[in-house]
Amino acid sequence: EVVRDLYRSDTQPEHCYSERQLYESALDRMAREIAAVRGCTETEAIQEIEKMLAKGPRRGARTEAEAEEADGDNQEEAA
Repeated sequence: EVVRDLYRSDTQPEHCYSERQLYESALDRMAREIAAVRGCTETEAIQEIEKMLAKGPRRGARTEAEAEEADGDNQEEAA
């Protein structure tokens, strides 16, 4: 959960120092576990984790459904 919640894509603002440290620590621990289970290097595990996180919902630009919902809310407020 920590890795997922603190992940930031290239288009999102950077963390404060303490959040970045927490993210790096959790990512490192998770990568070591995945590397041990899959028999790959920690670097490969980190790349795989970050690839999965980038595919996840709510990363980068808003989804089309979120944009439509926000537009609908704005129109209702204007009325």
